[in-house]
Amino acid sequence: MSNRTFDFVHMLRGVAILFVIWSHLGGWWLSLKVNQSFLGHMVDSSLVRPFHLYQNGGHLGVLIFFLISGFIITHVSLRESVYEFVIKRLFRIFPPLLVSFLIIYIIVSGCVYYSISLPLGMGVHSFSDYIQSIFLINYINGTPAVNGVTWTLLIEIVFYLFTALLIKKTKTSPVMSTYIMMFFVAIIIILSPYSPYIKALANLSVYVLFLLFGRIYYFSFSNMIDTKNTCNLFLLCSFLYISFYQFLYPGLLFSASTPAYPPIYSDVLAIIIFLISAGNYKKIGKVNLFLSNTSYSMYLLHLPVGGLALVLLDRIGMNFELSFTFALTLCLLVSYIMLIFIERPSQMLARKILMEK
Repeated sequence: MSNRTFDFVHMLRGVAILFVIWSHLGGWWLSLKVNQSFLGHMVDSSLVRPFHLYQNGGHLGVLIFFLISGFIITHVSLRESVYEFVIKRLFRIFPPLLVSFLIIYIIVSGCVYYSISLPLGMGVHSFSDYIQSIFLINYINGTPAVNGVTWTLLIEIVFYLFTALLIKKTKTSPVMSTYIMMFFVAIIIILSPYSPYIKALANLSVYVLFLLFGRIYYFSFSNMIDTKNTCNLFLLCSFLYISFYQFLYPGLLFSASTPAYPPIYSDVLAIIIFLISAGNYKKIGKVNLFLSNTSYSMYLLHLPVGGLALVLLDRIGMNFELSFTFALTLCLLVSYIMLIFIERPSQMLARKILMEK
């Protein structure tokens, strides 16, 4: 498949990150400030309420990212050895994560020193909190997260681990390897009542099944499995996702207290958007490509950087529309700098290490 085949992936990344940013810097900020705004009303009336979006669309954005990862990671795993796969993923995830924590430390320290309100989701943390958050073990042992959005990275890493363990099996039997992945998830969740650590892991691992939707679609998209196997895998994955979600979060999937909406609407909508985009979107624009390329850095930085901008601009009385526009622009700028000076060099270093092996 040519690179043009994956234009829909770039488009979806750009859309997904905008949903996540709006959820935090728009919906969350406005709810905390109890503010009314034209932009907030427009998004709420045109998207959130009509489509019953959980968490003002943030959940939808995250699910789209999961579907993309399931699709793309499956694609690259078929072309790499276990060693290549692990090295590339480590250098893809952790250098930007480390830099984002340094930025968070500087922002939080500056806010504390100058008695400025902390940005959304930010707090004062110990050195131990930072170390545990860097390795994402805070979500297992209950330590406060330095950056609240990094919970999704643990889900990604669990999926990467399963993928690495089954790379050889996937190349010879994509159907069986996917059933084995479902079995791995099932074991974690079934054992969850017996340990608080396994329980914490299970609460996040249920979303690995969402990445498997993307994996299953990749096999079908690339004609590696037939329609019957695609349907069987998708139906079993759906059954397990609903059953395990209900087991871990009783009643949450299909119900929510007003004015919130249950997650199931966003779950279904994410899959529909993914499938329609994959089947129809064939051309990527420059804006979409920019948003796609910077999406990981924006995901890591939008709360500290964008949140700080909102706090400072609110202090001088700027209205929300202008504040949000400035915060988004600042996030884009800082994320682009991260892309150029951290993300791309770290990926080049990974390739250099592999060439020297």
